[in-house]
Amino acid sequence: YDIFSSFLLPSFLQFMGTNAMAAGVVQMLRVGLGSLVAPAIGHIVSKGKHHELRWGSLLYVPAWAAMLLPVPLPVRLAIAIVFWTVSTRAYGIGLDSAWYRLRTPGSLAARETLLSFGRIPFLLAFVPVMYVSTLSYIYVALAYGFILAMVMWRVTTSPIPKE
Repeated sequence: YDIFSSFLLPSFLQFMGTNAMAAGVVQMLRVGLGSLVAPAIGHIVSKGKHHELRWGSLLYVPAWAAMLLPVPLPVRLAIAIVFWTVSTRAYGIGLDSAWYRLRTPGSLAARETLLSFGRIPFLLAFVPVMYVSTLSYIYVALAYGFILAMVMWRVTTSPIPKE
């Protein structure tokens, strides 16, 4: 779902001046925090009002905005990790539950294949942005976040079939 703060995050962190160990710690913290918040998000999903999609997408923007704060990188990362993790877990779980509810195994396989192949153009487009500057990468990620929030807000105000 989120190429900026998942697939490309370790590379971005190295462009920001961190080493591979720090990038690994960031990813480890995201996995741990994601495990802690997943049950709460699952509870929200089970209510069926799609609040997880709205708030998950909206929380993505402050994550990248935190990277612009005039504080040391570890502080920016600590703030961003919380927002990245909660937002990506919330809208990831929400999208998965909405998608998997009414699908056949064939359509699920097609979805996963399309998601995998869809990442390739994003990688080709956004890895060079890191070479321009880390600031430009943050701005592109923020723009993506705003677009994601607008789309998710629109999608969640439209009725999604239950079963």
